[in-house]
Amino acid sequence: MKKISVFGAGSWGTALANLLGENGYSVTLWCRRLDQARAINMRGENPDYLRGYRISPNVMATSQVEEAMGSSKWVIALPTQAIRGFLTKVAGEMTKAPDLCNVAKGIEIESMSTVSGIVKDVLGDVTYSVLSGPSHAEEVIQGLPTAVVVASSSFEVSEQWQAIFSRPTFRVYTSNDVSGVEIGGAVKNVIAIAAGIVKAMELGDNTIAALVSRGLAEIMRLGAKGWRESIDAFRTCRRWRFSRDLF
Repeated sequence: MKKISVFGAGSWGTALANLLGENGYSVTLWCRRLDQARAINMRGENPDYLRGYRISPNVMATSQVEEAMGSSKWVIALPTQAIRGFLTKVAGEMTKAPDLCNVAKGIEIESMSTVSGIVKDVLGDVTYSVLSGPSHAEEVIQGLPTAVVVASSSFEVSEQWQAIFSRPTFRVYTSNDVSGVEIGGAVKNVIAIAAGIVKAMELGDNTIAALVSRGLAEIMRLGAKGWRESIDAFRTCRRWRFSRDLF
């Protein structure tokens, strides 16, 4: 079986490792802690995340990073704020640069950089892709219908990852807009949090629909403006506030 390494055994990393295992790949799932890796291998489930959901027998967990570095394709499922430190740690141990597919959403707080920017800073020009979309880990591991997108500067590379991840209930679209997918995946969380607040305040479906619709419009304007230019503008603001034309 072809080998794939998944770094990060949170709920998303676990769900995707299981999906890849069900697709017939030999998956090494790297965990931060030895006790977590042992529990996954002994119990066939992740007791810390997604308890009660069986993991494919094709998935082997390890806490030894060197053991997980043996494959040519890596799925990075670590928190965005931890990715730079992790890549810096393993960079010196690499004999050959792997194909990376990042599945984390977010922007590095200190540098305001996307994950592709972090990867370029640490590893230089390596083959990089990002997978993102409206997806809950517990629904993916249950096999409920899910649609995501994988983006790379090369359509050939994005199509390779599309083939690797695709399942009858896991639809993967392709794109060459890496920055658009990364930024969209990060900033949509602001709207998602706001939608949760609206629901908790019992303001109704109309309000949520308006918030999501106008939030999408703001995200599109942010993308059209350019991420770096927008961040520079944010930094000059004295305080955060909603746009005047949000509603």
